[in-house]
Amino acid sequence: MPLYVSVDEPDNARMARRQSRALVLLAHGSPAPAWRQPLIDIAAAARAMTDDSVVLAWLAHAEPDLATCVTHLVAAGATRIEVTPLFFASGGHVTRDVPAIIATLSQRFKDVSITVGPAIGERPAVKLAIARSAVTPTD
Repeated sequence: MPLYVSVDEPDNARMARRQSRALVLLAHGSPAPAWRQPLIDIAAAARAMTDDSVVLAWLAHAEPDLATCVTHLVAAGATRIEVTPLFFASGGHVTRDVPAIIATLSQRFKDVSITVGPAIGERPAVKLAIARSAVTPTD
């Protein structure tokens, strides 16, 4: 099983035509496969919900990184890339490290719009889902 949803895997529904919009789910990363697996599952589920390209990138400790994913997506025709940080809150990585990487990529790919949304944990729907899960018996 791959460690991420690969931008290199052929996918007839998405790769047969050049995409203009692509989504990057960006997680911290870990050398531990068990730590990465829930994020891989989230990326696979998101990919099944849209015709847009969806890839999973890691900030550290795993590949591919954000720059590699963006490079592959641009090569596949993406002109609008939306990055969603899979972090509970906007700490240093989301407020400092990710914007620095995006600034470098934006300079490299001047004709591509690369935006970063809020940390996933700051979205109201995610907060509510976590609260519901927290009060549900785990049996």
